[in-house]
Amino acid sequence: MGLSSTKDVNSCIKHILKATDRVFFVNATSERARAASDLLSYALEKNMQGKAAVIEDGDVTQTLKSVTATSPQGDHFNNRREVIIICGSFFIMKEARAALNIPQIIDSFDLNERFKDRNVATSIKD
Repeated sequence: MGLSSTKDVNSCIKHILKATDRVFFVNATSERARAASDLLSYALEKNMQGKAAVIEDGDVTQTLKSVTATSPQGDHFNNRREVIIICGSFFIMKEARAALNIPQIIDSFDLNERFKDRNVATSIKD
């Protein structure tokens, strides 16, 4: 889970815990992202010890590789029939899809960022 700094952390974490028993926080590649370590600190304040972690320094790709790798018991992720929920911010999705080899169409103009040329924004008709 990676979040931007404007998201309601309390609500996001509360809802994701209803769907899972473990949360791995990651760093989104955006200046508006909240640090994974900050998310973990918040989670630990809410008594989520043992359920929340930052691994691989919060790197999205490395975290996904670790989570989907062979466990110490020798079980591969797919054989355990677990589900990974990747959520929180669109800023982590491109990297997550690439790490999982999910094909994606990439727009030449990143609509997740603010328009640098205000003329583009004002030229869109309703």
